[in-house]
Amino acid sequence: MNSSALSRRIRIHIQGKSHRFRAVCHLGFEKIAAEELKSIGIEEPFIIQDGCVEFESKWNSSWKVLAFSRTCTKLLMEIRSFSAENFGRFEKEISNTPWSLYLPANIKPEIQVTSEHSRLYHSEALKERALPLIEEALKTNETTDPVTLIQKLIISFKDNVCTLFLDLGGELLYKRGFDRFVEKAPLKETMAASILWAADFFSTKHLIDPMAGSGTFSLEGVMWALSKNPALCRSFSFQEQPGFKKTTWDYLIKKENPTQKRELPSFTIGDYNHKAIETILHNIKASQIPPDILKPIQQDFFQMPSSKEKSLIVLNPPYGKRIATDTLGLYQEIGKKIKRDFKTSNWAIICPSNEAQKALNLEYTDIIYSNHGGLNISIIIKK
Repeated sequence: MNSSALSRRIRIHIQGKSHRFRAVCHLGFEKIAAEELKSIGIEEPFIIQDGCVEFESKWNSSWKVLAFSRTCTKLLMEIRSFSAENFGRFEKEISNTPWSLYLPANIKPEIQVTSEHSRLYHSEALKERALPLIEEALKTNETTDPVTLIQKLIISFKDNVCTLFLDLGGELLYKRGFDRFVEKAPLKETMAASILWAADFFSTKHLIDPMAGSGTFSLEGVMWALSKNPALCRSFSFQEQPGFKKTTWDYLIKKENPTQKRELPSFTIGDYNHKAIETILHNIKASQIPPDILKPIQQDFFQMPSSKEKSLIVLNPPYGKRIATDTLGLYQEIGKKIKRDFKTSNWAIICPSNEAQKALNLEYTDIIYSNHGGLNISIIIKK
């Protein structure tokens, strides 16, 4: 197929039609992700499933998720679905897929396979059959630009129906594109942003982040409040896919993030660990945040003075196998401290177990069950 014919097909079948997309989010935060998608201009209706929100949109409009979302971890576009109960049928349908509309020429994509309640369940066997067929379909003798961004495909089987997805982001979206240092058991940026939204960050005037670790809660809060778009510092796989229009993308990412507008709150950010303070200072500089907004101090949360101000306290206490601590004792002391010194404040606290949650002995308004770093967690929120 010559380049003009391919361009025409891309305009008709990729740019001109609506497609089904899947915005992947942290488990338990599906409604939060849907609220954010609506706020950035993605049109309803949404289909909410475990760990994702599905919607229909034009190709260009879906880019808003990559440009503006801080809670979503992936953006997948559905290519097509078909029934397949044997390898022969699977290979035929893979060969019949117009791969040149979706992927750059002369590449070897990464393939991820999932299978549930299906006769075809062996992931390596499915990869071995699909990959050479896709590579052959993408071969061309024409000179092409080198591809520098990872290109990922997801082959998902459920009840003998295969759905093909194209990953538009490439690297997971929690990676914001700056040279971030981390402390032990770091909190992913997308998780921090999801918790901030759930805890009504947009209405608080003061955020307290006293066990800041790498500073993720505060950094996400500042960048959200300043309308700093995640897309400004990184690239995405779709920028090297056939339907990409650079002028459209450049115009989009220069716009202010349409998420809930708010004034910049004040921040109290600290950690008892001196190394953590050094990490936070590095991350502030790397993320190009004005240095006068976040001023981390080395301070023990339990030595902080009491406050009658209605603030939002966010806590990701140390827990897990990589961190040696008396988890239940720590959570008991956190609960006592909040009851005694921050009675009027709202808060969001990550708990690694039901026992830790009970040890806090705090009354909450919301609870979200999720997982992070291979652990099941709960986030209890008072607002």
